[in-house]
Amino acid sequence: TMTSQLSANYQALINQLMLMDHETGKANSPPKLISLERYFNWKGRFESYCRLMDVRMWICITKGYSLPTFEEADKDKDSAGKDKVGESSGVKIYEYEQMTAEAKKDYEAESKALGSLRMALQGDFLHLFEKYETSKSLWDALKEHCEGDEDLKKRRKELLKRQYYVFNGLKEETLDETLMRYSHLLVELAYFGYKPDNLEVIEKLLDALPDKWEGYVTSIQQNSEFKTWTLEQVIRKLRAQDMKRKTKAA
Repeated sequence: TMTSQLSANYQALINQLMLMDHETGKANSPPKLISLERYFNWKGRFESYCRLMDVRMWICITKGYSLPTFEEADKDKDSAGKDKVGESSGVKIYEYEQMTAEAKKDYEAESKALGSLRMALQGDFLHLFEKYETSKSLWDALKEHCEGDEDLKKRRKELLKRQYYVFNGLKEETLDETLMRYSHLLVELAYFGYKPDNLEVIEKLLDALPDKWEGYVTSIQQNSEFKTWTLEQVIRKLRAQDMKRKTKAA
């Protein structure tokens, strides 16, 4: 029935919004790494999240962090019974209460960075990396696991290029789902240094749409300003047209 169909569509929308909320994150929650296949999209969002919350978090993750230390000297008693400073007895780590105000900020940034990374990893992903106790070691391990060595990177780049050239909309897939897959693919290609021409990227997307879009795609391509549009502009036009169709069908 129409009511049950609307209910199913509404539930699908709620599920999609929840997934987007997990992936994009918010002020008190970092973006989640939903799957290792989405690592390259997540990586940039996580960096943005850290820089927004506290740029020191990102410095800790990329440059590393070490607890502040000092050398403690041995103390002996002289003939008068007073303390006498001798040679160093070794390196000691400052307790949080002993740190300077700046050192406390760095310590807190590392704590937030490590905590945010662990919060971003879901279920089994976290178990894979739970042994890492600093934000940099965890970040580096995740990067190595997902990106691999130079040979693996080269092979992944070639695979992504093949996926780009044969990209097509899937049967029963919504426009937003197609756009999401395409955007993820372009982000990964850009990460590996492959950036197709803007017009080529737009044409590839339009060609990937199902036959029901043929008339609208033709009208877009025949627009005198078509070659000056960005991918984002074309996507907005497609979504507006998709909303019109859904409104008429309701």
